[in-house]
Amino acid sequence: MADLLLQIGIMAIYTCLLCWLIQRIAFFRQSGLSKQQLIGIFLVKIAAGCVYGCIHLYYYGGADTWSFFDSGRMIYDTIFINPWYYIELTFGPNARIPPYYLCEILEPIPFWSDVRTYSMLRINALLHLISGGYYYVHVVFWAFFSFCGLLALYRTFNYFFPEKHFASCFVLFFVPSILFWTSGIHKSGISFLAIGLMCYHFYHFLQYKNRLKRLLYMTLCAALLSIVRPYILMLLLPALTSCFWTYYYPKYSFTKFVFVYFIYIIALLNAYKLHPKLDILARVYDAHYYFVVYKPGTGDIPINMLSLENKWTFVQQIPQAFFNAAFRPLLLEVNSLVQAMSAIEMTFLIVFMLLCLGFNRFREIEQRCFLYTCLFFAVTYFIFVGWIVDNLGAIVRYRAIGLPFFLGFFVFILDWNRLKRRFSSFDFFPIKK
Repeated sequence: MADLLLQIGIMAIYTCLLCWLIQRIAFFRQSGLSKQQLIGIFLVKIAAGCVYGCIHLYYYGGADTWSFFDSGRMIYDTIFINPWYYIELTFGPNARIPPYYLCEILEPIPFWSDVRTYSMLRINALLHLISGGYYYVHVVFWAFFSFCGLLALYRTFNYFFPEKHFASCFVLFFVPSILFWTSGIHKSGISFLAIGLMCYHFYHFLQYKNRLKRLLYMTLCAALLSIVRPYILMLLLPALTSCFWTYYYPKYSFTKFVFVYFIYIIALLNAYKLHPKLDILARVYDAHYYFVVYKPGTGDIPINMLSLENKWTFVQQIPQAFFNAAFRPLLLEVNSLVQAMSAIEMTFLIVFMLLCLGFNRFREIEQRCFLYTCLFFAVTYFIFVGWIVDNLGAIVRYRAIGLPFFLGFFVFILDWNRLKRRFSSFDFFPIKK
């Protein structure tokens, strides 16, 4: 009991400190949300992160999130053996043959050969310096990372579509799957930190506001994203490039997006000529084969195998890949509580998206650059995930990255006044005279 009270006390201290920062820093104060709203959203994300940790501990036996925390503690413990070991393991390069004096220490620590996943251990090893070794204290900071990224994305949405601020707030902070999967100790929170800040500074770059500084910030965000999830950066770059072009020359914006993507895809397909590691199709195939063959699970769904000998299979699987990543699991195919909740949520979201299409104001939107940015990034992201992942549980987790942009597109095109007029005039309970 004393240990639990100590953990709650440390959580409360850091939560109060971060709430104080939220009220003082201009980035938060100028968001358009009140101090009470900002703190309320942050507290909701902390609660979601705690639920995330509990579910993974008691329902999934710990899974990656607790492994990141425990492995970070192993790195932290080396500070009592030799502080230089801690510094080298936390800040030094990995995915190499370790020096002899670290071999025994690294034996129980996983992910040494994986640069992306080991970065999660680095962050947790740093947080162990101030967390007292408590998982849920780490949750407070990871929720803050995610909160900053999503708030930056919210501000970006507001710059382009200020009349949709309430809907943007709901999509980014209160859609259950986005709230749940981005609040825990995992890559998604850091990914959104990089994505949100990159989009935020990109908008200010478009406005000629301190362009050199904005470019530096975007480069740092891109570097962070390239470490954590490089494929997201690969998919985000053509969307932002197209947005840059069409922002200043909005005529034929959709055609320009298609053209940029066409050139980008041709360049990616031929990148292997520069270096074998840049063979994108081979990398996608390896990840796909690993998921299908070496990671069987109870939530696996049948998908057609990709083939490097017949590259046309990548094109053939685009519809199935997009559908799987964007809309599954369906209500009739769930086999776990998390999947059931996701299927129910997706059912409501599909109805919402159909309403947006039925009552859209697409032709009234003059500046469509960011509208297409959201659509193209989300669609290509879902196709990429659908190519690789064949497990419903993993799909639900990965979808959280593309969902804000996908839902954002539908929110932006919705004609709320038209929808309101239509349903206000509908007689649900007609009375016969």
